[in-house]
Amino acid sequence: MTCSNPPRYRVHEKGVLVREEASFESRKLRVLVAGTEVVVAEASRVVEAGKSRLRIIEPVAGWVSERCLALLDEEDYEALCERAASLVASGEGDAAFEAAAAAVEVRAEARALELRGRARRLRGDAKGAARDLASALEVCAASDRARLEGEAGERAAAERDAATLVRVSAACVKFGHRRCALADAEAAALLAPEWAEAQMSRGAALRALGDRNASRLAFVAAVRLARADAAVADEALRELGVEGGSSKALADAAYERGDHLAAVAAYSGLEQTDAGALAKRGSSLGNLGCSHAAERDAQRAAVARLEAASSQRVATYWACAEAARREGTPAARQAVVDALAELISEPRRERDTENFGKDAARPSTRVFAVSDVHFDHPGAREWASRLDGRAFRDDVLIVAGDLGDTLTAVALGLKALRAKFRRLFYCPGNHDLWIRPVDGETEAHPDSIAKLNALRALCDALDCETTPAQVARGLYVVPLLSWYDCAFDEMAPPSNARFDKFCKWPIRERDVADIFLLFNQHRLADLTFDGIVITFSHFLPRRELPYSMVIPGLAQAVGCTRLDLQIRAITPKPKVHIFGHSHMNCSTMIDGVRYVQHALGYQHEHGPDTPLLCVHDGENLVCSTTFATTT
Repeated sequence: MTCSNPPRYRVHEKGVLVREEASFESRKLRVLVAGTEVVVAEASRVVEAGKSRLRIIEPVAGWVSERCLALLDEEDYEALCERAASLVASGEGDAAFEAAAAAVEVRAEARALELRGRARRLRGDAKGAARDLASALEVCAASDRARLEGEAGERAAAERDAATLVRVSAACVKFGHRRCALADAEAAALLAPEWAEAQMSRGAALRALGDRNASRLAFVAAVRLARADAAVADEALRELGVEGGSSKALADAAYERGDHLAAVAAYSGLEQTDAGALAKRGSSLGNLGCSHAAERDAQRAAVARLEAASSQRVATYWACAEAARREGTPAARQAVVDALAELISEPRRERDTENFGKDAARPSTRVFAVSDVHFDHPGAREWASRLDGRAFRDDVLIVAGDLGDTLTAVALGLKALRAKFRRLFYCPGNHDLWIRPVDGETEAHPDSIAKLNALRALCDALDCETTPAQVARGLYVVPLLSWYDCAFDEMAPPSNARFDKFCKWPIRERDVADIFLLFNQHRLADLTFDGIVITFSHFLPRRELPYSMVIPGLAQAVGCTRLDLQIRAITPKPKVHIFGHSHMNCSTMIDGVRYVQHALGYQHEHGPDTPLLCVHDGENLVCSTTFATTT
């Protein structure tokens, strides 16, 4: 029996084959051409050979592949969103609002809500825009929240079972069944390894058995796990003879009196970013005979000092740039230049060092590339959503700049693409460094160097990479910062024309290329490569590469020949260099290096199924777009 309002679908552009039964071996009935409307029977979905099948009742009864159909309202939704995005981009607020509101009526999803919010902003409805954008963020987070809630539910169930075992263990200790008590406590710790109470139970059982040292180690573990639960942490510390909580002063007191186990416990209860605490805990561990753990803490202390220095450099630069923006005095501007010099010379971070060699033993990997995605323009999100969610899970993606005009757009683009790939490498383009008067950009970034720092922090948060790394045995990816140099144009004298008016620099714009080359030089220092090196930048490194000759003076804003010298100074010489910016795709061999651009571009420059460029197929350099990339 069918439902009163059965769902109606439309056949995709390639048509669909109707079979008599759900099985792929059953008799073929007919082929439905693209655009045919079909009615699906209620509760008819089955999975056959890993693929979802639906039973249709009109215009013919039979079974079809679900992936070949689209709900009519889904098609309406996509069309409405496309229209709204196009109207928002062209600044037509009223028409954009009508299209976006209609899309929300079909499905109140994040994309439609965001478009409606942007349309409201164009109409001057700031409060309505804020509400819609907040709703869009809430919807975006819903699926992630559901997954996390599911995981939290599993952890809660494990902790409930562990709690029962802890109570049984306590009863066994009370009635003298010490070995049973330890067995139950150990089982609780296995069920909930991150639960401090289980370690407390272990400590009590071991103490009852007379194993004082093992008991104290269990209480140390409880302190480490109970950082968010002050009561449990304090109880564990009292068991170790440290009264009054896990403050730095109490930890230092235990260290000074030579109670090294209590010191280890108390230091473990502190944030693990305090270099001094890590060093003293390492010393206490060494006194307890734990040489490996002591060495690890000594290394962590060194890293914490470096990370603190790096964070301080970024914070200092932002403060100086903000002061220079407000005051504009020569002294303030000089302070920015001094802070910039400190940024360039910052030590290599532990994260970057770990990432450089973490795939050294991987036998092979594929490497894909794209540039100029412009995620805040119509068509880009749809293109990204159509990339196969399973095909690239073991692969690497290079994004050679111009992902979005705002930090929000770059974040959305990185998140969408990172979800498809094992690793993602990114370098900013000129659009990424713009500071437009939207989305709070001008308040957040006093200049484009500050935005560069923000982009780097964003990449850290999203597990995207901006520094060189080995991605497989004998295969390296090297991102390079770049900016254009007016000397790139040999035919005309330097021009005062500004092609990136939304960029704000603490120095002369003609010196930005030098600063970025210095950043690269410092990042490449002391790194060794043994195999195939793939470099990438946003701007063109050679004059022979294609760019538009139509716009007067553009040649002074497309590339930097000194970047090519830096590329070729890498040993061994890179085999391939990926670049972007000009939106003119090419693959050219020049003096032993292949230069490749594969820009997605704006909506009129690409289709929804435009493939990625495969740079390395896991065995050889190929630089081909023949790989299927969409669902």
